[in-house]
Amino acid sequence: MIALEGRGSSRYRGFGLWVWTSLIVIFATSMFSDVSRFLNPAGEKYMPGYYAGGQVDFSLPYLGARALLAGENPYTTQNPEFMHKLIPGEIINGKVYTQLYPPGHLLTYVPLAWVYGPDTVAAGRCFVIISMVLLVGIGLLTWRLVQRARGEPVSPLFAFLAVASLTLQPGVQLGLERGQSDILTSLLCWGAMFSVIHRAFGLAAFLTAWAVNVKAYPILFAAGIGVLMLRRKAFGRALLGALAALAVFLLPAVRFLDDGFQGTLHRSNMFWPAWFNHSFKNLVYHTLSPAAADAGRLILTFFAVLVAGVWGWRARQYLDVDRSPMAVLSLAIFGTTSLAAVLGYSALSVSYNLILTLPGVVVLAASQDRVAEELRLGPVGRHLLGVATTCTAFALFLGRWGEYPLSGLGLVMELGLLAVLALRLGIESGARQYTVSGA
Repeated sequence: MIALEGRGSSRYRGFGLWVWTSLIVIFATSMFSDVSRFLNPAGEKYMPGYYAGGQVDFSLPYLGARALLAGENPYTTQNPEFMHKLIPGEIINGKVYTQLYPPGHLLTYVPLAWVYGPDTVAAGRCFVIISMVLLVGIGLLTWRLVQRARGEPVSPLFAFLAVASLTLQPGVQLGLERGQSDILTSLLCWGAMFSVIHRAFGLAAFLTAWAVNVKAYPILFAAGIGVLMLRRKAFGRALLGALAALAVFLLPAVRFLDDGFQGTLHRSNMFWPAWFNHSFKNLVYHTLSPAAADAGRLILTFFAVLVAGVWGWRARQYLDVDRSPMAVLSLAIFGTTSLAAVLGYSALSVSYNLILTLPGVVVLAASQDRVAEELRLGPVGRHLLGVATTCTAFALFLGRWGEYPLSGLGLVMELGLLAVLALRLGIESGARQYTVSGA
């Protein structure tokens, strides 16, 4: 139903066994974790809120946007009109901070604040609708990336599976309930990647710079995209796009930049060892010991950055030559690993942040046939790849197992899988070069 191989037609080639298995697991885990709330006794089972929902997280940066419109410092304001009643301030370097998000995050909400003013409830409802539309956009981008990564047409019905699976993922549901911005950030990152593939370098730079200013999670992703565009004879367009984004999402609040940096840095080091935290620190905390949490966080982050760097280098090699399926797949894997590295580094990386990496997991799951062909894997290798991809997808799309942060384990499994693939691809490429030179 997803990639049809119609009789008498060669438009679609059918998905293989492990592609179907991975995609079914992705959809089934998302569906089960969502509808299990109806089990007796009634109530959310996988992502219970940790304070009242109702866009409680959205309202914090929204108040900051209103403070900006009023000309006040949103980070240290003591005006009750712009202070959140449920989220207390944090003491940083002796000052009380009432905001912990970058200035670009607050500026993104200025149009809503201008329209709705003090009516936070109406603004929050509008933001939910916007987020749902953005999820559709991410699903459509995922479908198009799968087509490019497989190097063949894929039925548009695949977009429905992508949208449904991403929307039903429990972390995404939590983000919708709380009004988090990660859905927007995800669309910006994957839209930037799609723009690079289609040589729209100015747009790619604009979207990437915007994403970094909303939250700092895409910083490694932005660095890689920037390096890619340096060698594409598009530096001028990329620079203009980045400057345009900075002019819109940084310049109007540049006088609050230092406070924004302090708040963002503080937030990345906050640590709650809870089920909704999938950071490397929390994973080591629960799996090994609390004493090893900080060291484990640094080791795993170094490993993640290394894997992201290898795939970024591989993507640059491919893109310098053509836009082949492996070029697209390498770029998608780089995006996934670079975003996963920063998510894992943050000591408080909540489950709704996973939407940044989930599209890449779907692309890899649906394109593993292409990977197997490129690496010339035999039957055993294909099955090992299928099992590893499916298990990774299961962990990331289910999110947690009891109080255990299953998604954190999923990130590490994904990084390990991609490290092995990168090593195997390097060996295979070396063997081909040796064969050609020897001939």
